[in-house]
Amino acid sequence: MNTTGYTQASNYRKIPLTYLHLIPDQVSYRTRKMEYTLLPDLAPHKIHAKIQVHVSRKWLFRGATDSGPLQHVDMVLSDREGNAIYAEIPGNLAEQKATNIEEGGVYDINRFRVCAAKTVFKIVDGDKMIQFTFHTIVKCATSPPTTFPLYVYRLTSFDLIEPHVQTTNNFVDVLGVITEIHELTPVHVRSQLTPTVTRTIIIEDLR
Repeated sequence: MNTTGYTQASNYRKIPLTYLHLIPDQVSYRTRKMEYTLLPDLAPHKIHAKIQVHVSRKWLFRGATDSGPLQHVDMVLSDREGNAIYAEIPGNLAEQKATNIEEGGVYDINRFRVCAAKTVFKIVDGDKMIQFTFHTIVKCATSPPTTFPLYVYRLTSFDLIEPHVQTTNNFVDVLGVITEIHELTPVHVRSQLTPTVTRTIIIEDLR
């Protein structure tokens, strides 16, 4: 019986048992570190990808009016390296999939669909987006890293806002000071039977 804390290999060389026990742990640790796919590496054919993301923004889309039926739940997700992507939960899955997702939370998500990004009113840059399906699994992340960005945006300076008037390619992000908030006002749009209620907000440049 071997009582020295060593076991014998085929060439009779003594190998410490403690060394043998460390190998599986190290492999398992490396596997866990490589478990999540970064957002730029997502692709439609990677159907088993799993991501860990921070929910930077979350809002409901009801079409042209805020009183319409829910069409989808929209989110901006970011990974631990600051990459961002737009994600969408269809309206018929909102109650099942979106209820437990909170803005500011970090989640592990898998079994989702990766598809081409929308070409109008884009929130973030990129050619891909995430779409939740009936099979998508969402779990709160356990001990996530602290490197996730709190906010994701693409700032446009005030002097470059005008070229975006009447364009629908992207949403525009600005940073400024709100100086005026007007009352709600109904606006009649030719293509709609009922007026749209709007509120005018005045924002000043920080400079």
